[in-house]
Amino acid sequence: MFLFLFLLFQTTIIGDERIAWSHDGVNLDHFELGVNEQPRIVVMNPDRLPNTAPIPDDYATKLPLLTLGQHRLVVFACNSVGNCVGSDVLVVNVQVAPPAKPTNVRIIPLQSSLFIDKVKVASGPFYNPINYTLIIPRQTPPREVQKLITVAVEAQ
Repeated sequence: MFLFLFLLFQTTIIGDERIAWSHDGVNLDHFELGVNEQPRIVVMNPDRLPNTAPIPDDYATKLPLLTLGQHRLVVFACNSVGNCVGSDVLVVNVQVAPPAKPTNVRIIPLQSSLFIDKVKVASGPFYNPINYTLIIPRQTPPREVQKLITVAVEAQ
């Protein structure tokens, strides 16, 4: 049962998300962010989010660079003499964003050749670009394509 609740409250990060929190601002000097029980990071000038209620205020800041996998985040409110109180732990799971989905999927006729149009090459002792139009069989390996281009240039 505990594992189920733990997974239920886990947040997944795949992009430019920020961390946000609320605080009443009383007896406050600054905020700090704890990540995985490492030394805390002082949050300089957090953004104040629009809020319709007068108290508490909502704040946000960019997340530090996090590696892939699970992380434990805690926001600390600190006063001017160094007393700090931490929030509840927020567990996040950093994942790689999925690629864009393929679009414009369709059926096209079989093409037996790959056209390379206007290949520019250097000719002679000076750079004089010459344009060639080559028709190369579709399944030609890259090295063979280079050979075909070379042969075409030498034949001119």
